[in-house]
Amino acid sequence: MADLSPDQEILNQIAAILGSIAPPGASEIVFHGKIYEDANQGRPGWIDGEGTLHRFSRKSAPPLEKISEVLELVEGLKNTPAFAKSPFSQFEIRLTRTPSIEINTADIPREDSWSGLYMRPLSALTWAEAEALRIPREAWEQRQSS
Repeated sequence: MADLSPDQEILNQIAAILGSIAPPGASEIVFHGKIYEDANQGRPGWIDGEGTLHRFSRKSAPPLEKISEVLELVEGLKNTPAFAKSPFSQFEIRLTRTPSIEINTADIPREDSWSGLYMRPLSALTWAEAEALRIPREAWEQRQSS
């Protein structure tokens, strides 16, 4: 077996963690996250056979240690040669049952970020989208004028 690159090794570790939290019937595990100097956030979910995204309830949520492990691994991933030239602060990782892992990244400034909003800057939202995410109008308007 060929040696894996550092990013492949980390992605394999992430895949193992995500696979361990997959509920029965999940066709994909999706993990959205943010990594900033002052705060990290991760939110796992799963997609069922019909393509519907579900979030874990408080009762069924994976242990916080698993979420922290994924966030720590992604922090390490940012420093690998494959990712070092393309900085990012937010990410979406998808693990399918085949298994196949995919990562999408975005570099969104902290000031244009909002808790629970992943892979899109606050300034790119319409008011209807912001309202649906319970973002205060004042905060949304401030980002629109920046």
